[in-house]
Amino acid sequence: MSKALYTVYIFARLATKRFFRDRLSIFFGILFPVVFLLIFGSLNSNSSSNVSLSVALINHSTTKLAQQTVSLIQHSKVFKIDNSITTIAMANTKLN
Repeated sequence: MSKALYTVYIFARLATKRFFRDRLSIFFGILFPVVFLLIFGSLNSNSSSNVSLSVALINHSTTKLAQQTVSLIQHSKVFKIDNSITTIAMANTKLN
């Protein structure tokens, strides 16, 4: 192992030890996010198939990636596209 990688290894090992020695960092770094995932996951588990968002889709790009993104959004069950909105000004008006 080279000296530079050994130094990185030592610092990573020390940081890991410091993290796991501090109960507060363990709580907020691991347990708190897991609890939030469980709570919000259980709240939304039954209604995930009924979620839909109304969006305006305005695409001024001609790239292949933009066309693929538009195709994915159009075939998605989550997004409902409002085809009556064709400009950004109309979208801003509808948003207000």
